Amino acid sequence: MLNRIIKLLCKLFGSVYIAEKVREKLIVSISEFQDTMREKIKKMGPIFALVAVIFLLFSLGLRFLLSGLAYWLNAILNSSCLGFFIISILCFVIVAFAVYILHKRTNH
Repeated sequence: MLNRIIKLLCKLFGSVYIAEKVREKLIVSISEFQDTMREKIKKMGPIFALVAVIFLLFSLGLRFLLSGLAYWLNAILNSSCLGFFIISILCFVIVAFAVYILHKRTNH
């Protein structure tokens, strides 16, 4: 009977020891993961901000401005679609430049 109690206590303490070691290793790995994620977020923060600004400018703010500018160019050039063509080319060049900046930042 005493032998069974000793074996049971040894198993219990062994299980507690293993659980404690697993907990320590998990704490270390979680803290390392948090540190690496903080570093990645610090690197990706400005890039995300640039993408957000580009999205806001082109999808929301510049829409009405560019439409008005295209109508104004059409009136000046006495054309029905040349102003819209010029504005669309300008938008394409600006977006291509923004993509180039993002590509340059992510490669360095």
